[in-house]
Amino acid sequence: MSTLHPDDELLSAALDGEEEAAAAHARTCPVCRGRMASLQAAAQAVGEPVAPVAAPVRDAAVARAIREVRAAASGPSPAHRAPRPRALRRWAPWVAAASAAAAAAAVAIPVVMTRVSSHPLSASRALKSPSSASPPVMDGGDLGSLSDQVVLRDTVRHQLDAAAGAGTPAQAAAPNQSGPPNQSGPATGSPSGSAGGAGPSGPARSATAGAAAGAGANPSPASSSQCRGPAQQYGGAGLGTLVYAAAVRWQDAPAEVLVFRVPGGSLGYRLFVMARDGCQLLVVQSF
Repeated sequence: MSTLHPDDELLSAALDGEEEAAAAHARTCPVCRGRMASLQAAAQAVGEPVAPVAAPVRDAAVARAIREVRAAASGPSPAHRAPRPRALRRWAPWVAAASAAAAAAAVAIPVVMTRVSSHPLSASRALKSPSSASPPVMDGGDLGSLSDQVVLRDTVRHQLDAAAGAGTPAQAAAPNQSGPPNQSGPATGSPSGSAGGAGPSGPARSATAGAAAGAGANPSPASSSQCRGPAQQYGGAGLGTLVYAAAVRWQDAPAEVLVFRVPGGSLGYRLFVMARDGCQLLVVQSF
């Protein structure tokens, strides 16, 4: 079982009641509980209402703006006034009225904005527009044997970046679908060996994937995932669409790697490692 602490994005969502897994972890983890307390204090500070503008101050500002507009419209004395087209003089009263209204609106803005959302952290995430189209699920193939969370994240990130650069996620999928079937290599290995083949087109990566395919590895994770539903339950209502699926032996246990988009999040992806036996959550990361 992984001892990874949830990041600030997950803890913030837990404060909003969206991440049950992160909230359950924080109840037993002093470090995460302290971090949640800091986030809650910051949210309360941001959510305090702005002090309203006093009526005399507002009225004085409006009167001053009207006086300035009228003085500018009247212009200098006739002896020094430059010739002006008649059409401009005809519209001067309308310009003065519009300027006065704009000045009054500018003074009234702080009063209108006194109401602040009770969940400022959630509001900041909701303002960011999600992707307009759901991308197809990328098949990451068999990642081999891994136990390092950084290596896992970098491997998945490299595959997603390569697929985005190619512009065709379905064709830039797992190397075990395009590599020669007669290549041989260790189906499992040390974490450092798996890290060396993290690149989506590296020879070590292709050799590992080819050996896994020749040995009768699991079928395509993107089409045969049995832990997608449990992962979505762990992710909560704010979790987006599934964009990546791969097989892995995580700390010698057969598992699935599932990556979802996070609409409106500061970190665009949420990664889950789910044990194939019972779909138990092993790792969760955001990147």
